[in-house]
Amino acid sequence: MLLGYLLLLIRIFLEDFKEREVRALWFVLMLAFILVIFPVNTLTLKQALMNVTLLCLELFITAAYFRFVRGNRNSFFDGVIGWGDILMLALFCLCYSFTNYVLFIFSAFLVALFSHILFKRIFSSYKSNVPLAGVMALYHGILLLAVVLPGQSPAMNFSDILIFQT
Repeated sequence: MLLGYLLLLIRIFLEDFKEREVRALWFVLMLAFILVIFPVNTLTLKQALMNVTLLCLELFITAAYFRFVRGNRNSFFDGVIGWGDILMLALFCLCYSFTNYVLFIFSAFLVALFSHILFKRIFSSYKSNVPLAGVMALYHGILLLAVVLPGQSPAMNFSDILIFQT
């Protein structure tokens, strides 16, 4: 089961890197894997609700910034962030405790930024927009491997693990 989930995350990364879009089917499969690998209980639902609230606040502030400060009168989703990126962030709300979700978002954005800069210098045909959903999927898979390889269960909801210990 876990191997299938990791292969799906790699597939999402490769597709987003190559085409700058991810098929909706992959998000449905990812949700199914998440619901099996990370069991849902009242604690995880509370954490997920807090994560979703943070995500909505983050998107609202970012959209307001681009609309009023940068003067971008077009839709926030036209060129600034893609629906796949938002879906990926929403799916990760189910995987992490609140503190770890905040740390995951921050570190995943840094990884995406640095990988974007690196890929732009290495590949001459590299597209200008960031494959955020793909980079986050690959980064999440690496973190998951860091938990599973030492013998811990991924069902710990990334709240009791050493990677993002708070």
